[in-house]
Amino acid sequence: MEYIDSMKITKNTPVKLKTFLGKTSSKEDKNTTNDYWKLIGLNGIVVDEDGGGKVLVKFEKDLDNYNVANHNSIKNTLWINKYDLEINKMEEFSIRLNKEILKRTGLMNNKKWNRLFSNIDREIDCNNVFIKFLLMENEINNLSDLTGKISKNGIGDIVPTGPFKYKEIEYIIIKNNAEKIIEIIKSIGKIEYEIVNTEIKIYGYR
Repeated sequence: MEYIDSMKITKNTPVKLKTFLGKTSSKEDKNTTNDYWKLIGLNGIVVDEDGGGKVLVKFEKDLDNYNVANHNSIKNTLWINKYDLEINKMEEFSIRLNKEILKRTGLMNNKKWNRLFSNIDREIDCNNVFIKFLLMENEINNLSDLTGKISKNGIGDIVPTGPFKYKEIEYIIIKNNAEKIIEIIKSIGKIEYEIVNTEIKIYGYR
């Protein structure tokens, strides 16, 4: 799996340094400028490739503060073996999400989602709520209790989704309770929704 992941490391891939020269530590004098092992754990992004097994990583930290030699034309960059890197999954997800958001028209904001979910928690059975995320193909339902999990920017760790931010939501569908949901929507303000039979579909994006 690590080999496969290293092959996916190309230009613009967010990465984290996990080893250096295949090792997590070295007998290198800690006071020399060749002690690159102290950089393990730092995040960066690939800005160039050598066509072989190395990539040029631009680290998000100032390498001068770590007292390591870095003399490339692009500041804070080092040529690193791919096998010493792992893909920064969270940053990769964030980049993909933001790219998808730029393709859409946003219809909601954090304040509206927060008020909507707070009302859902008080008034609606969460088993009737289906969520479709921008980066997922299928809707998710059977949400666990939202009590104490609703924040200004998203929802905490619930089953089965785990934590998520409101900006990840493409739409939600609420089954049954149509009259109550419409009442809630009207109390919040302008929200784009559709009614199909007894279901209400509330859009985060179009």
